[in-house]
Amino acid sequence: MSDEQTIDGNAIYKHTKKLYSEREYRQRFARLDFMQRTPKQIDAFNDAHRFLSVRAGNRSGKSEFAMMFSACALLDRFPSDYTGYRFVRPKIVRNVTFNEWIIGPDGTTVRDVQQAKLLGGLTQDELGTGWLPLDALRHPITLSRGVSGLADKALVTRDDGTLASLKFLTSQQDRQSFQGDAVDLIILDEDPGKRGEEIFPELIARTVGTGGRIIHTATPLAGLSFIRRFFREGGKADRGEVRMSIYDNTFLSPEDIRIAEASYSERERATRLMGDDLPGYGAVFNFDEATYLHDMKPEDVPEYWLWINAIDFSHGGLSSQSHPFAFISCAVDPNTQTLYAMHALRIKQQLPPVHVAAIKQWGAWDATTSWPADGHQRADTTGQTFASVYKSLGLNLRGSHATLKTGGYGLEATFALMESMFATGKLKIARHLLELREELRDLHYDKNNEYVAENDDLASALRYAVMDMRHARMLGVMRGNFFPGGANKNGPAKGLDDWDIWSGRPFRTGERYG
Repeated sequence: MSDEQTIDGNAIYKHTKKLYSEREYRQRFARLDFMQRTPKQIDAFNDAHRFLSVRAGNRSGKSEFAMMFSACALLDRFPSDYTGYRFVRPKIVRNVTFNEWIIGPDGTTVRDVQQAKLLGGLTQDELGTGWLPLDALRHPITLSRGVSGLADKALVTRDDGTLASLKFLTSQQDRQSFQGDAVDLIILDEDPGKRGEEIFPELIARTVGTGGRIIHTATPLAGLSFIRRFFREGGKADRGEVRMSIYDNTFLSPEDIRIAEASYSERERATRLMGDDLPGYGAVFNFDEATYLHDMKPEDVPEYWLWINAIDFSHGGLSSQSHPFAFISCAVDPNTQTLYAMHALRIKQQLPPVHVAAIKQWGAWDATTSWPADGHQRADTTGQTFASVYKSLGLNLRGSHATLKTGGYGLEATFALMESMFATGKLKIARHLLELREELRDLHYDKNNEYVAENDDLASALRYAVMDMRHARMLGVMRGNFFPGGANKNGPAKGLDDWDIWSGRPFRTGERYG
């Protein structure tokens, strides 16, 4: 015999119908019929990605959007202008035609935010005052044992007369709580931080058999978490993002916004108002990004400029836990000693031949290439080092790892050099290198002022290029039309035709300096 406590939705419905006129009933217990949305909420509704991140500030309307969308999905009743994700009923045997999970940070938050917005309260006067109409809640609602007034699960009558299942969970629950079920829609509210590494893969697995969807709504106070990295990973057609700020909430008054603006600390203000990623406790660089971006195209780089490439090794090979391999290619103006990052690659879970093949698609692939000290580590049982593996595959690696001009390769000393170059306009980043730009913005120290070595692969490659900038060389062995229409369009130079801009020493085309 079950000891579950339930609320009788049908009894509440029958009693409530006697108390109100039809007009009064619709206004109070059928709110979805009168749904109004902000332009940004409409954008989120019409996003068609399977995995959607709604990254938003506080009071931007993100939670309201999530519960309005949940009600529409549970009922299969979308607005007439809806162009978003289409749910297809999976060919599996189950008692319901739609299954949704709503996951919040803790039970109290789920009760007071998600449940309140979707169901209303669980009392005679409140059930059905959320976005789900009372007509659809005429079934027993099972209560949670942990938090007073919190529902565990409910059945919803859809517009076609079939049933949908709704379950409330928290991200504090153990991994087993997120296993076993086949789910069509998962709403994950806020970022569970480190716990995301454990539960988010389970959530993805729950949607595989249904062609289901995950919507993650969050004010990104957890920093560059596992889930944020999932959505920021480039080249994934099934992932999308909608940004919302407090200024997008057209239902707030100017006074509401002024009060909010005055309520947050300087460090959190952009995150809580705009939904920007929260910076670390101490950002490594504190420059306005607009001051160091450039729009120079490779074909516009003068022939006499120098080039330096750099790589950051991946030591994990095909492991899903390995950090990505990174490559960066930079042009150097010898007159002003300014380094311009022109091209970058970040490649995950691939082996060196794939890395090198991708690099060789770039015109300046064979420029002098810098590498870090960990390249001396053995790459395999043959005794080859990481550096020797890439050299054997054809990259023009320097004979020794990257060092500062003064010697050594200390992290803080390199950051100090880069900071000086940023401040004086000597270090420029191509505007289109979005992954590198994100990494530079995210570099930070923790509460103990220790550098956080996460998501810094391209930034690390840039560090090595900066350290070895003095070893940049002209592309003297260019094979034809590397950069069509550019200064190098005449192909290889011949004979004794240039000099080392750093030392003044003459050299012949093709001569390599290590």
